[in-house]
Amino acid sequence: DNLWRVIAFLTAAVHWFNPLSWIFLKLFLADTELSCDECVLMKLDSRSRDYARSLLESKESTDIFASAFGGAKIRTRIENILSFKKMTWFSLVGFIIIIAVIFYVLLTNAG
Repeated sequence: DNLWRVIAFLTAAVHWFNPLSWIFLKLFLADTELSCDECVLMKLDSRSRDYARSLLESKESTDIFASAFGGAKIRTRIENILSFKKMTWFSLVGFIIIIAVIFYVLLTNAG
């Protein structure tokens, strides 16, 4: 994630005059935090409440290490953590089938 963050900041710095690059940067940073939460939840299994509680405690802390804590709103992050469910095999297969159909339709010649 750190490499992607550097690339995103460099892109915004090069395209500083384009307002869409700043919107992209803001949304990208929020998405990376939500993605990080999802990766943690995949490894924690049933301790999502503990993880949500630790996020709240780090947000309330005035420690110097918590100053980099930001990005996605904490309420959104906690709602996503508490409602997180792992993808089932059925939904994974359905997702792959939908993607395959979309690729087939887009790559075939209609004429």
